[in-house]
Amino acid sequence: MKNEDQARSHKLEARPSRRGPGSIAAGVLLTLIVALPVIMAVAAAVYYIFGPAEGHFHADSADTLYWANASFESGKILDPTFRYAAVLPFSASLWMTPLIAVFGFTMTAQNIGMMIFVLVFCASLGYFCRRAEMSVGWCTLSVGMTLMILSSSDKLREVMLGHVIYYSLGLVLFFLIAGLMLSVSSRGAALMSASPEAAPTSKKLLFGLAFIMLVVISAGAATDGAEIIVLATLPALGGVAAERIFDGNRRVFSRENIPAWIALLGVLAGTLCGVVILKMIARGVTADHTNIYSTYSDTGSWMDNLLRLPTDYIRLLGVETETGDAIFGTRSFVTVIRIIVCVILWVCPLAMFCLYRRIAYRATRVMLWSHTVLSGVILFGYICGRLSDAGGRLSPMVGSAVVLAVFAGRELAHCGRARLMAAGEAERSEAEDAAVEEPCPAQTNGVFDGRIELRTGLALLLLLCISAFASFGDIVGMPSDYGRDNEAHTVAAFLEENGLEYGYATFRNSNLLTPLTDSRVKVRGIAVSSEDGIYTDLYQSSSRWYDESEHGKYEKYFILLSESEYNAIAETGSWRELTSSAGVAEELRCGGWHVFVLRSDPQFVIK
Repeated sequence: MKNEDQARSHKLEARPSRRGPGSIAAGVLLTLIVALPVIMAVAAAVYYIFGPAEGHFHADSADTLYWANASFESGKILDPTFRYAAVLPFSASLWMTPLIAVFGFTMTAQNIGMMIFVLVFCASLGYFCRRAEMSVGWCTLSVGMTLMILSSSDKLREVMLGHVIYYSLGLVLFFLIAGLMLSVSSRGAALMSASPEAAPTSKKLLFGLAFIMLVVISAGAATDGAEIIVLATLPALGGVAAERIFDGNRRVFSRENIPAWIALLGVLAGTLCGVVILKMIARGVTADHTNIYSTYSDTGSWMDNLLRLPTDYIRLLGVETETGDAIFGTRSFVTVIRIIVCVILWVCPLAMFCLYRRIAYRATRVMLWSHTVLSGVILFGYICGRLSDAGGRLSPMVGSAVVLAVFAGRELAHCGRARLMAAGEAERSEAEDAAVEEPCPAQTNGVFDGRIELRTGLALLLLLCISAFASFGDIVGMPSDYGRDNEAHTVAAFLEENGLEYGYATFRNSNLLTPLTDSRVKVRGIAVSSEDGIYTDLYQSSSRWYDESEHGKYEKYFILLSESEYNAIAETGSWRELTSSAGVAEELRCGGWHVFVLRSDPQFVIK
């Protein structure tokens, strides 16, 4: 036996290596081809972030940067002196805060931070797809198409590539929680089916690690508040639980379902811990946008909200036409494809429920239920609540619908291929019977069914690919310096040219100009009205910014007002009192803007 092993070893050594230069080059080429969808999508997203995005940048786009800066300046997870739009400690602040420490409060930190978020989004979706038993090729195709379709319009690009808010963050955390739940379920089932002696220690460790990560991610999601629990945790929980409950092959609390319930308990335990942590770190912190998700709209507006839904949804996916646009043209072709994709995203879940018993992959059923839960929550908030105030709040529903459509295309393609292969084997065994007995036209034909399923799946994926490629073309076709000559950049350059470093403006201008100038000009928020005059606006601001002992002394200060803002307060007592006490050194004009240069830091009324 020993001699045979030695002989076999000599033969292996004598055999020429297959890993020659040609083989390595072929392997690299194959890897690039498989990864091409993700490479193209990420490249387009990064190009947009570092190029055209600055032309679309506005005050709301800077909120992630402001939250990270609040943590950096205060040295705390949440700054009690800062008035947040939303409290999201388990978010982009995790990497934006270190970026601000390195690059300062600048557009560089903003752009690198958003690039990291794109990579995190791709990694989370890729992980979920792998846990759904997709091959690497299917994963890259799914990630690439989803990222590009979620960049179809200005609003979707703002949500996904402009800043990190509930809608984009909710998708990332949903993918992670759902993927980890699938991992815990599958690894637990494998351990339970194997004997204690046959189960290797490595598999037990991987199961334990997946469970710990599930608890940690669930806790982190809960620290982002009830909105993320509803947008991420609840759909993941609902998807896994509903798939087990409506599985007629076994009892709900059978031994086979124990790993799924363990995963569910892990999410619940993590969520409870996260809620407790949030209560501890958020004392004294206010968030203005939370009431949007927890309040009803007037019942008289519900029908209007419902009627607005199709238009907002279709515009999110990049369908924008005007009266007189040509129906027959290249641009019209893209519009028609996007309309078809919109219809598919609505119809696909309904069709999948009709064919629920024929869905082969468990992960597809989980995704179907998760999308249903998420869509139900968003539609309820959109119609009966206040989510209809902004169409971009439908974006999580769009994201989950796109992923579900990809899963459906894969399901059809795989099942159709499997049916064709099975039918091919059956044809050989039935050849003699077919020669003797004439087949009935109504008889089930495996080849026919297989071809229909395969072609339907490929057609669905082709439509999604065309829509994704259209978004890719839209982004690549934008000039890299798009919007650099817009009004905001003009005003920012004007302030710098006049040596102004610290001043005040209304929110839409203050929170835009500071990052655009890389903090060379610091502009803080104020509010103006004809009734109350001029006063502080602490929304997305720190109270330290209005105290000279905190923000430091400057040679001169300024107040930036538009024509309408100035006309509203020019005759108010608070404006006359403020300009008298601070001393107006000069008044500058930049187009339709008034810039009042002051000798001292103005003392605003605090509200």
